[in-house]
Amino acid sequence: MLSVSPPSRASGTESGGDTADGLKRIIVRHYATLVHATYDDALVGARKLGSEVETFLTKLSESGLKRVRQAWVDARRPYLQTEACRFYDGPIDAVEGFINAWPIDENLIDYVADDARAGIINEPEKYPAITAELITALNEQRGERSITTGFHAIEFLLWGQDQSVNGPGSRSANDDVNGDNATRRRTYLRVARRQAG
Repeated sequence: MLSVSPPSRASGTESGGDTADGLKRIIVRHYATLVHATYDDALVGARKLGSEVETFLTKLSESGLKRVRQAWVDARRPYLQTEACRFYDGPIDAVEGFINAWPIDENLIDYVADDARAGIINEPEKYPAITAELITALNEQRGERSITTGFHAIEFLLWGQDQSVNGPGSRSANDDVNGDNATRRRTYLRVARRQAG
């Protein structure tokens, strides 16, 4: 977890002096350390999520689905802390749309309650191969809600469509075993998780 010591005023000043430039250097150095630690935590979470996705896909089960869902929740916490590092033209701003864009049109990815054949997963004629290149190219192609990558695409693949007022969606692990286009659904989840870390 994130652990950053507070800056020492003496460490960045010339000969122990309290100059304005010295104080600026202290603040910038501390900020850089904090940002690095924050992103490092997010990367650890993303890799753990990726590992749990692979474990689930290797041996599909309801208990495995429960574990990978928890890994998603655990990975979100440190990633959300990185949101404070956005909007100043840092490197995250160039890729954030592929990681955390929201909300999503769920029916762009997979079936929804009113359309069992919706989504990339259920259109093998239109999208014969589900690849990283494909879902990256389609991300936000039709507008801000046409999200095909990142945390929320993975979330939808794990929980399914949310139609409950009391909690998230309730997709069954069976969707990835022998549901319609189950193999393509597994492929999509694997590709999306590899892009996440």
